[in-house]
Amino acid sequence: MLHFISNSWGFYLCTLLLLLLFSCEKIKSGPDQEEWDHEVQFDIQGVQDVEEVPLLASKASTSAAPEMQQPSKVTVHTELVDMGGFDAVMSITEDVPTQFMGRGQPIRTAERNRAATGQAVAARQITSLSPGSRYRIVLFKVGATPTDLTYVGQREGVIGGSAVRIGTYRNTQYRWYAYSFNNPAAIDTLTPSLGTVPIQPTGGSPSSRQDFAYATGVLTTGDVIGGVNKLQDIVLTRKTSRIIVEINGRGMFSGIHLANPRFGNNAGLIRGNFRLSDSSYREINGDLGANNSASNPHASGYSVPIGQDSVRGLDFKRRYTFYTPADGVSSRELIVSIDELHLRSSRVREDNGVLEDRIRQFNGLTFRFPGFIPKAGKSYFVSIKLVESAITIGTTQWARHNVFRNATGPSTEDGIKEYLFRYDNPLYHNHAASPPNDYFKNDIYSIVRGKNICELIYPENTWDLPTPADFQALEVLPGKRQPMQDNNWSMVITPTVSAAGTPGYPHGNLVFTPVGYKVRDGEPIQEYNPRSGFFAGTKGYWRTKTPATFAQVNYSLFNTGMIDVENFPETRLANIRCVRKK
Repeated sequence: MLHFISNSWGFYLCTLLLLLLFSCEKIKSGPDQEEWDHEVQFDIQGVQDVEEVPLLASKASTSAAPEMQQPSKVTVHTELVDMGGFDAVMSITEDVPTQFMGRGQPIRTAERNRAATGQAVAARQITSLSPGSRYRIVLFKVGATPTDLTYVGQREGVIGGSAVRIGTYRNTQYRWYAYSFNNPAAIDTLTPSLGTVPIQPTGGSPSSRQDFAYATGVLTTGDVIGGVNKLQDIVLTRKTSRIIVEINGRGMFSGIHLANPRFGNNAGLIRGNFRLSDSSYREINGDLGANNSASNPHASGYSVPIGQDSVRGLDFKRRYTFYTPADGVSSRELIVSIDELHLRSSRVREDNGVLEDRIRQFNGLTFRFPGFIPKAGKSYFVSIKLVESAITIGTTQWARHNVFRNATGPSTEDGIKEYLFRYDNPLYHNHAASPPNDYFKNDIYSIVRGKNICELIYPENTWDLPTPADFQALEVLPGKRQPMQDNNWSMVITPTVSAAGTPGYPHGNLVFTPVGYKVRDGEPIQEYNPRSGFFAGTKGYWRTKTPATFAQVNYSLFNTGMIDVENFPETRLANIRCVRKK
């Protein structure tokens, strides 16, 4: 009996010893399988597009969202620039649109209380990283001074996956770094002795973009054996500049059918090595090396839907996202290159008045923005507004084609239908083919906000109504001609300054095709005899800046007498041809 009791006590003592042994088992973690007695878990919440300020050390920290500074707005702007086939209005601003490729989904607007530092509460918007994107956590032990760091380990995590876990010691201070390129590719292992991450400028492809974002902080682990410090709300701060390039075809009345924007060597983007310890760039170089350029294929772009952000037609605005390292100091000329640009325009068929598409091509384009100083952690909106080029005759720059009212399109912000230019000047086969929306009465002189019909054409205040004197200058101009085709005719003027032609435009001449006039809306067209033996009786009428004064274009066998400037009832419906504002 005593023997049994003795054996039982021995069994219980042995069991108790084993339990104590297991309860003191140390967590094994780290690439070298070193034994630890504590653990830190890291989980990325999102990214913010502002610069951070240094984080304060905190014990057993539960949040790692960096502080923010209010970004200042900067703008670079140019007036109309002649691009050789069209004009362009260009600008750079920090007022970034909400729609573009690669934009994360908003998570929340957080308030970060900085009462402990005596600073005000700051608000910031946090957006998500793309699901499946990889991030890397690197951990260092802090020694006698904040800069005395000993490498502990590093791990790679996946957005949407399990938290990253790295073993640590209790009651010990650590410096951690977290970073991501916001893409699903594996991130190279950091070389601790270098402490730098190489970054190249890239386009916005979700699979390869280097949308580099970073956060850092100091924590002191807790006292519990086997305990866990959880950093669940890590918010990375973008350490590249994000550049959204918008190609806007609205002023060409065309959709962007094909565009592959890129930045070549020494075109304003840079590559460099990001140093984790002080959040700075080293070895900055405008020569992009083996990549040679940062580019976006057309498919990587984002077309703003009709009805949003003043878009009235399909693909009128297309946006492309780029990322580049930035030191915030160097002033560089930003050069956007488009080797081949295709615009999709609609024209009216001569035989039946039905719309058909035409692809217009422009090659070898460069858009230059001098004196640009991008800053890390900020987004910039590069707007390139394409504007129909004019035909220069003497001191007047004429629109190539007539105005029409887009009756079937969406209304503008003013609640009116938009006014556009036609693609060309067809010789219509009959009255039915001639569009009814090309004739205007005397209500076009002050439509909204005191602006006339030409001033309202996008971009506003670029165009104006011609004066009677503008048409009289055409009448005295030599070299006008009136070619015939199937008993139809038009007046053709060769410009005094050579203008772009094919493949961007049908030709480089100023053409007026006569289509008569109307007394009232809904009534037949007068003085218009297409494809008829009475073609000489066809006349064209265009309104001028004076309501009751019209330019009348006549058939003539001589250079004179082609254009008469006459007074008619101002209620008469006639065509409109705009000129550039003088």
